[in-house]
Amino acid sequence: MSCQTRGPFSSFRQVDHIHCTQPGIEMLLLSISPTKAAGPDEVTSRVLKETGREISCVLTYIFQLSYEEGAIPADWSSARISAIYKKGNKSTPANHRPVSLICILFKITEHVVYSQIGRHLGEQNFLHQHISMDSGSSCHMRFNSSAALTTGPDPSI
Repeated sequence: MSCQTRGPFSSFRQVDHIHCTQPGIEMLLLSISPTKAAGPDEVTSRVLKETGREISCVLTYIFQLSYEEGAIPADWSSARISAIYKKGNKSTPANHRPVSLICILFKITEHVVYSQIGRHLGEQNFLHQHISMDSGSSCHMRFNSSAALTTGPDPSI
């Protein structure tokens, strides 16, 4: 299926494909904080960090296959919701905030996609024109111009 792009986006080329490398995945695994909570798959950050060198090759294959097939393992699409105590009386529900725990491996795949899309948009000089992507934030984009929203590709195509 082919999409035609009109307006200010017509001069931008599409991302060819998402590609991850074993050294890149190994670096991400080794940089995981070992105190992060596990998601529904119950794979702990400590295990991923301590075995990063050994499992990076297999995970690179799984991630790349996931990108190519457009599918993720079922565990990765679910989250575990936990209540985290804020302040005040611990028995009062209003004194807790919900936290959604997703699989750490999904966070890594998200990081790879986010980084490559950000790099691609930077190469196309798109970031300076329409979007600011804050480093350190998880896949959040802030539009600087309402024109980017209103004059983009025709949604009916």
